[in-house]
Amino acid sequence: LVVAVLAGAVIGAVGALVVDRLLDVITTERQLVDEAHRAPLLGVVEQGADVAVAVRSVCDDLDAVDMRIVQVTAVDDDVLGAVIAIGLARAYAERGESVVLADVNLREPHVHRELAVAGNVGVVDALHGELLEMTALPLDDGLTVLAAGRRPTSAPRTIGSAAMEELI
Repeated sequence: LVVAVLAGAVIGAVGALVVDRLLDVITTERQLVDEAHRAPLLGVVEQGADVAVAVRSVCDDLDAVDMRIVQVTAVDDDVLGAVIAIGLARAYAERGESVVLADVNLREPHVHRELAVAGNVGVVDALHGELLEMTALPLDDGLTVLAAGRRPTSAPRTIGSAAMEELI
């Protein structure tokens, strides 16, 4: 019995280490900053920060580089991430840019809720062959929203798919 308990503990510990090494998920702000080498990090918005100030700061940083795709990621507060993304999208649309705001938070989508638009069709539907014109919602001059749509069976697999890369 003691040998079985020890063997189970060792197998569990090894399994936890393997999962920790293979799991590519950012769960803390520190990990987000540490992983910044994968793409340019234009800013970190602290919890409780003034959203308007944060949006202006990121817009200034974006103006300094030639970016066509911007990803907003929230570690602890998905709603804050959606609000920042919406603020950035609106700021660039107001400048005369053509902007598509795609909510690819397929587990907990918030963009459609924050904008009070339908969220039942969107990214996932476009990935499964729906015409983009049928899933995208023109919102303001220059701003189109692509909600997350229906919940996929596997969000990580959907986000990492070739179809997602093509859509982006």
